[in-house]
Amino acid sequence: MSHPAGNTLSASLVAEFRAGLLETLSEFAKDVGRGRPVELAAITEAAGACHDELAGFRDRHSFSAARGLTASRISLVHEDDLEFTIELTDLARRLRDRCSSELTPLHAAYLVLLDQTDAAEEQIPVGPETACRGLRALCDSAGLSGEKRSAFLSTALEPLGRRLRTFYRGLNDRLLESGLDMPVVGRGHQPGAAPPSAADSGELPALPEETTLLAAAGRTVPPAPADADPVSALGAHLARRRPVDAPKALDPALSAAILGQVRNWLSAHDSAGDRLYASELAPLLPPETAAAVETVERLLEYLSGESRVPPTLAQRFSQLQIPLLRLVVDDSAAIGDPAHPARQLLDTLVRIGAGADETLPAEAEQTLDAALAALCALPAPAAEDFARADARLEPILASRAAIEQQLTDAAMLAGQRLDRRAHALSTAARTLARLCDDHTPPAVRRFLAGEWTQLVARVLYNHGDKHPLWRELLDVANRLGQSGRPLDSPQARQRLQANLPELIKAVHKGLALLGLDEAARDRALEDCMAMHAARLGGKPLPELPPQEAAAEPVLTRVSDTPALSYLHFPPSAPQRAEIRGANDWLRRGELLALQLPDGSPLLGRATWIGPARQVVLLVDQSRQRTVAADLEAVTSSLRAGTAHRIDEHGLIRRAASELLTQGQG
Repeated sequence: MSHPAGNTLSASLVAEFRAGLLETLSEFAKDVGRGRPVELAAITEAAGACHDELAGFRDRHSFSAARGLTASRISLVHEDDLEFTIELTDLARRLRDRCSSELTPLHAAYLVLLDQTDAAEEQIPVGPETACRGLRALCDSAGLSGEKRSAFLSTALEPLGRRLRTFYRGLNDRLLESGLDMPVVGRGHQPGAAPPSAADSGELPALPEETTLLAAAGRTVPPAPADADPVSALGAHLARRRPVDAPKALDPALSAAILGQVRNWLSAHDSAGDRLYASELAPLLPPETAAAVETVERLLEYLSGESRVPPTLAQRFSQLQIPLLRLVVDDSAAIGDPAHPARQLLDTLVRIGAGADETLPAEAEQTLDAALAALCALPAPAAEDFARADARLEPILASRAAIEQQLTDAAMLAGQRLDRRAHALSTAARTLARLCDDHTPPAVRRFLAGEWTQLVARVLYNHGDKHPLWRELLDVANRLGQSGRPLDSPQARQRLQANLPELIKAVHKGLALLGLDEAARDRALEDCMAMHAARLGGKPLPELPPQEAAAEPVLTRVSDTPALSYLHFPPSAPQRAEIRGANDWLRRGELLALQLPDGSPLLGRATWIGPARQVVLLVDQSRQRTVAADLEAVTSSLRAGTAHRIDEHGLIRRAASELLTQGQG
């Protein structure tokens, strides 16, 4: 490893944090049943090597250059390995989102520890990217491949996220204790943290602001800031608003008596109604405790508001109010700590509610009621009690994941075919577009983008780009484009007149492969024939009739898989250049709420994305329905407002951000 010269403390901390990361990953591996010596050695050795590699970069440029070299080699790996790489990258992103409030100060600290001039967020040696490098080695050592690797990653997010958050919090505390001169940055759990901003995250360029469960119900909320936990920031803001004469320190006996009165109040108000922060007891509490109480009550009141979240979720938030108040009365920092089991439980409830319809299955309702009832019955619930309740809810998510996997498996083969077909259509459109230039007449452009694109795509899908027919059709397209250029001499006019019959015959032959009769072929070539007549007669090109308005996505049945629907643009629809290339925003596991063309709703999780990134399977486990969708059609629906992205992991943060914005207004 490379460390700042002459800085023994920095080098010592880097080594200490490296050892801590490897220990954290070892404990995670044991958590998920991968504790064999060979598996522990694999995950720690790979993560250690990645840590040392990242610690050796001095700036963002050297890191980006190395990352670009790695990316250039991706095309050389097997398709399954490429898919696994994409999944690992997505997992690292999700882990980074979950740990953002802890990673922000660590990112700044490592600039000092490693004497770096600047660094990318992914460059932190102990960051999620290093953990995911270890996961790859762990899967290899366990002999996992294909779907088993994907299944392992899907179950790794929760336990690994919890381990890493706890680890990162410990690192930040260690840095504060170390005495090093560190930059001042936002930390979610620090009292007095600066209020968060509402800057747009920009994850999906050129699309409307990302929506959440709140926005999907008709409200647009500001994104949560990346530099501090908004719930902690809300608490700090509320603490600053407390009266200046609020008690700072009390006699222990008096403090115990006040807390006893508060607990009695909570026992007498064990259902939604009165607010402790508005009671006569609130001014007697220390400012940080009073602020934590107000944070809990305002946050849950906001989340439970009618039409803001699904009814199933709103009811459970109300149930949690008294247990959470009992917790923060004794531990005021708990609600502002994203890694605390109480916050983990809130996140789990959001995930359960986000993937549900208005009601849950009866078995899930019973599990949820039992877990929350046990928590509500405790007079002084502690962190381990919230962790226990959270663990009792995991079967609900596991059962949902099993249903989603079953529906995905049933649609996988059809999805693969649709992805290849959509890729063939996209490739054909791009290839034919490259044959055109500024001199290609509009009539030729329109013809090539329509029927000829469908024909070339069909040949590509059925025979590939090495088949003679593929080359023949491209040659005909090129000749057709050349035939529409201006004629600069009598000789050029004579050549066109001589060659045109054979060219038109070749075009007719191709269109016949699409099943078009002679009359249909003539209609398809009508504009091109008028163009040729104008060129031969030395007249201006005729204006084309107005093109059809951009088509809307349609929903059709997949013939070989009757239970599967397909959301796509009609093959004959005009090209949508403004949408092409905007398909990289979707990641596996994301949840989308769509209004389908037939008027039915779909709450679909992206359980599979084709290797060509053209088609995604959206599985609605509550309705037992699967829809294969072109990513272009989904992107278009997002822009049109008939689809929304549902944020399962950031709702609590975003709700706190809006409350904070309201409070500062």
